[in-house]
This record gives sequence, C-alpha cells and structure tokens, in this order.
Amino acid sequence: MNNKNSGKKNSKLFISKGFYISLVASIIAVGIASYLAINKSMDHISKVEENNNNKQITIDEWVNKGLNDVDNSQSGVEYSSSSSSSSSKVAKEGNKSDKPVSENTSSESKATTNGVKIVFAMPINGDIINNFSSGELIKSKTLGDWRTHDGIDIKSKMGTPVKSIGDGKVIDVTENSMWGTSVIIEHTGGFTSYYNGLSKSISVKKDQIIKMGDVIGGVGDTAEIEISEESHLHFALKKDKDWVDPMKYLTKP
Repeated sequence: MNNKNSGKKNSKLFISKGFYISLVASIIAVGIASYLAINKSMDHISKVEENNNNKQITIDEWVNKGLNDVDNSQSGVEYSSSSSSSSSKVAKEGNKSDKPVSENTSSESKATTNGVKIVFAMPINGDIINNFSSGELIKSKTLGDWRTHDGIDIKSKMGTPVKSIGDGKVIDVTENSMWGTSVIIEHTGGFTSYYNGLSKSISVKKDQIIKMGDVIGGVGDTAEIEISEESHLHFALKKDKDWVDPMKYLTKP
C-alpha cells in the first residue's frame, strides 16, 4: 500500500518538473528569438543610417562641386554680365554721330508712306517771316504774350492765290475769331494741312476732293491773332495729330 502511494507521488513530481522545465525552455527560446530579432533590427537601422550618411555626403559633394564650377572660369567661354552689357551699350551709343539731324528741306527729310515718298508743294511762294517754334515759347507781336508758334508765316500780298499742298479732301472750312477764315485738308500718310487767315472768298467746300496745286482761296487779313504782322499766310501741318515743322515736308519750287 505504501509502495503504491509512493509511486503516485513520484509520478506527479516528475510531471511537475517536466512542465516547469518545458516552460523555462519556452521562455528561453522566446528570449533568444526576441534577442535575435532586436539585433537584426538594430543592424538594419545602422545600415540605413550609414546609407543616408553616404547619400548626404554625395549630395553635399555635388552641391559644392556645382558652386565651385560656377566660381571657376572656363576657357573659351565668353563671360557676360549686366555691367558688361551696359558698357557694350554705352560703347555702341558712343559710336553714334554727335552731329544734329539736319532740318533742311532735302529729299531725305520728306515723308514716306509704305516706302513711297510723299511730296508736298508750297501753298504760296514767299519768304518765311516766322518759323515753327517746335514747342518753344515766342513773343506774339499782336498779343504781347509768350506762346508757341505751331506753323509758319509766309509773307505774301493780300489776295495772293493759296494752293493745296497735295492731293486730299477738304474736311472743314471754318470761321474763327482768332484765326479767321480757315481751310483744313486731309492728306494720305496721316497728314492734315491748315490754311489760316484767308480772305472770306473761298474756292472750295467741305468734303471736296482736290488735287495738288488746286486754288483753295486767297491771302486775307482775317486772323486777328496775328493782325500786327505784315501780310502773310499762316500755314500749319499735323502728322498723326501732332504739329510738325512744315518746312521738313514742303518742297520749294
């Protein structure tokens, strides 16, 4: 009886020891596996960091190399900068002639449209007693003040026939308290001619098509703004709505 009880106790003790041994072995196995996994992860992290460092060094070297290439001059390549461009521009401008542009009535100063020369004739023959002032103020003999003279005054006797300077269309015939009787003619090329101080007997009417040399009226004394001057025709010319010097475009006979 005692032997049986002793055998049962030994069997239970053996089973208990085996269980604990298996448990300990499992724990050790899990610990080893965890250790190996952690080591592998650490090795991977170290390699990634090393690669990143290598990449960073490569990028830094590339940037530094690029900066060095910019700083280093290269043979056979022309250096250009804003200052050198400016100097070149100044040099080119310095080569231009300092001679003023001539304002004579030679053929070079005549107007052109689409490469075709536009020739205007003098409205009357006579001396120029007052020139185009080109925006400068001159003293008026009649009014006694200073103002621009936007045309030319051509000396002529009362009644002298005034002719159109070129082909065109009469766009207006006016009576003005300052400029008296006036005829305005539109020409090709953006030109408009003004004949001021005419006599009241006008030979043309508005919208009439006329040719160069057609008589439009006669010299009069209707321009009160220049009544103190000797007898003359006040002639003015516009190019694209701006006053221009008529003598640059008129051809003397």
